[in-house]
Amino acid sequence: MMKRTMWAAVVLAVVGLFGAPPADAQEFPDYKFDVGVFGGGSWYSAMLDDTHLGEGSDDVRYKAGWVTGLQATFWATPRFGIRAHGAYSERPVTGGDDGQQDEDGNLLDDVNLWSASGDLMIRLVPGGYSMAGRQTMPYLALGIGGKNTNPPGDIVLVTDGDDETTGVGFAPEPNNWFFQMSQWTLMGLAALGTDVRLADNFGLRLEVGDRFWDATIRDAAAIAANSDEDVGRVTHEIYGQIGAHLLLGLAAPEVVAVAPAPPPPPAPRPTPPPQPVEESITVCVIDPAAEGGIRTVNAIYLPERGDTMVVVNGQRQALRGTLPRVMLASEADWFVRGEPLQLNLAPDLTLEYTTWQSGRVIPATDLAYLGQVRGLPVYASSNDVRDIRADLAELRRAQASDDLNDILDERQDIRDEIEDIQYLYVPLRPTGCVFQTVQQVEQIIKK
Repeated sequence: MMKRTMWAAVVLAVVGLFGAPPADAQEFPDYKFDVGVFGGGSWYSAMLDDTHLGEGSDDVRYKAGWVTGLQATFWATPRFGIRAHGAYSERPVTGGDDGQQDEDGNLLDDVNLWSASGDLMIRLVPGGYSMAGRQTMPYLALGIGGKNTNPPGDIVLVTDGDDETTGVGFAPEPNNWFFQMSQWTLMGLAALGTDVRLADNFGLRLEVGDRFWDATIRDAAAIAANSDEDVGRVTHEIYGQIGAHLLLGLAAPEVVAVAPAPPPPPAPRPTPPPQPVEESITVCVIDPAAEGGIRTVNAIYLPERGDTMVVVNGQRQALRGTLPRVMLASEADWFVRGEPLQLNLAPDLTLEYTTWQSGRVIPATDLAYLGQVRGLPVYASSNDVRDIRADLAELRRAQASDDLNDILDERQDIRDEIEDIQYLYVPLRPTGCVFQTVQQVEQIIKK
């Protein structure tokens, strides 16, 4: 049964690798490795049951308890990776008749349980990490490896040809002896988890899963015959764990400086080369750190190349390499899931806004910056907030925070003004003043 389970896990992994659609094309940093430690707890299914013990005795199993370990993952692509996964726990064996157990209810104490597996990691969403702030990346893990059971105490030596195996005896029932062997055996792993990136190079990994192996339990007859025949059932270790991970190789896109073209070689009758077509333009840039949350920069547009350049320290640089890191609506979890934007005016009052019409260009002078909701900049019409715009700016400076929900906790009069605003605006692009309108549709009053 164990071999069939192992092959099923391998088949699922291969189907997931070659049958998944390719990830959407997008820019993401050169992220390759993560390493981390984890801790959690495990529950174990029965190794011996009524088939081995008869009716009236409790099933023999490892006691549920703690587990800890290490992980290292190499991501061959943004969606597929290979993980080295090691875990350790020290668990007693319990079950059988009450009269056979010690005062703690155990048949055996302190069995060392080691796990080692190589896992195929399959992300359940396309693409990889970007430089857009906090991200959540769910995954499926399918693995194969080994489980080592190493009991302490009096050792019984079992010889099978040139191989020697040791073990410790225990009697879950009077005169009914079994032996916990000290050996490695084949193990499979199937798990679901999610990576939560909290900073550029740090994140959490949450995972629940099942490690399963053929229990290395032998009966007295097998020991007397020096047989390697196990009598235990397939054991399932249902676990939950949380780990801290370092993300290696996650870096911002490199800023590329454009060098001027060399002059043409001299000719007998030099003809002035045509001047490259350039246009002086102004570009609207979303920047919560700027006055009013939006700034206008002077730029140079090169139509032949389709590039927009700015001059920094006397040198031209691509505009995209100088932009601040700003969350856009397309990166917000509520927008992706088609849910409303929620604004908490008070502990008992929440406003909900849903998307209205499509994105459009709105002049910067027509908008006023309110603050951020879960990292996303939020704007309103300048006319709607004319009376409270200065107070909002002062509160942001006083609190050293742009979180709009925190700011609104301070002033009832500002909350009343915000409650009357029917339309808010969130950025769709980092430049160009392209905004998505959201319309107030519902007020949620908690009782």
